[in-house]
Amino acid sequence: MIKLSAGLIIAALISIICYMFLEYKWMLYLGIIFILSEMLLFIFLLIKSSKSDSEIFLKRIINPDLQPVKKQISLLSCSIQNFSSFQNNISLEENRQFLEEYYSLINKIINRNGGVLENQLKDTVLICFGAIYSDNKHPENAIRTALKIKEVFEGLKVAWKSKTTSELQINLGVITDIAVVGVVGTKYYPGYISIGNSVDLAIALDRLNRKYNSNIIINKETLEKVSGLVSYEELPLFKMKNIDKPIEVYMVHEIKE
Repeated sequence: MIKLSAGLIIAALISIICYMFLEYKWMLYLGIIFILSEMLLFIFLLIKSSKSDSEIFLKRIINPDLQPVKKQISLLSCSIQNFSSFQNNISLEENRQFLEEYYSLINKIINRNGGVLENQLKDTVLICFGAIYSDNKHPENAIRTALKIKEVFEGLKVAWKSKTTSELQINLGVITDIAVVGVVGTKYYPGYISIGNSVDLAIALDRLNRKYNSNIIINKETLEKVSGLVSYEELPLFKMKNIDKPIEVYMVHEIKE
């Protein structure tokens, strides 16, 4: 197909050159026909491949057999406190612009630290580490991502402070746990997600920041991997619905110098 496409382009260029220098009008018409043929071929190939491109990508990059696997990962849940009142005080266009800036900032940080954006709904995102790119540093990568998001969000707050009186705060919950990770969905709309209580726990720790007026809360399993990297503070045991045993949680302050 690539050879055919290249051949049509070359033939079209030759036809146009012949018309320009030899004034063979029929060569110009032939060149136009070749160009139209090339466009139709491109559209045909695009339509033919579009239905399966995402599936092929997932098969090659994520999991060759598309089967979910059970493994240890780190999850980072991130949300903006007071976002609902904030968006009610700005226009729809300003709302779109704010979210675009917000997503752009955090996506750069996620990519830099080897994370995968699993879910994105308004101001809330769920990020996975250690699932696709297996390594033992996924808890550290998750913590570094959380701290960097906290840092850049402060700049975003300052830039938008004049637009509203709502006090925005970034909340982040990081957990390290066993989960089932893999591709779930239909043939045409596959998605890579994490399944298990670990997802609920990450979101719960994200929300727990509101109680302690903090930014980053992690579980014990994460702390065991990064205790020498960050300064932290132990919080009271956290009791979560559907989990019998209370969970040890910690507030993270900053990277140790």
